[in-house]
Amino acid sequence: MHRIIKRHLELLQYDFIQKIKYNDLLYCDEEGQHSELTVLSGERLKQLRDFCWEMAEKLGYGTCKTDKKGIVTFTPNPSFENC
Repeated sequence: MHRIIKRHLELLQYDFIQKIKYNDLLYCDEEGQHSELTVLSGERLKQLRDFCWEMAEKLGYGTCKTDKKGIVTFTPNPSFENC
C-alpha cells in the first residue's frame, strides 16, 4: 500500500512540474489535461451555491433567505461571528 501511495504522489508531482514547465498551471486548454483553476457558472454554480448555503445552515453557522429576485441574505449565528 505504501508503494502505491508513493507512486501516486510521484505522478502528481510530475504532473505539477510539467504544468509549471509549460506555463499551464492555472489554465490548460489541452484535451485530456486539467487545470488548477475551475470556472463555475450557470446551473453548476447555482447547485454549488445552494449546497454551501444548506451546509452553513445545517452546521449552525446561520440562516439564509432567498428573495423573489434570487438574492440570498445570510444572517450569521452570533456565536460564530468571530470565526
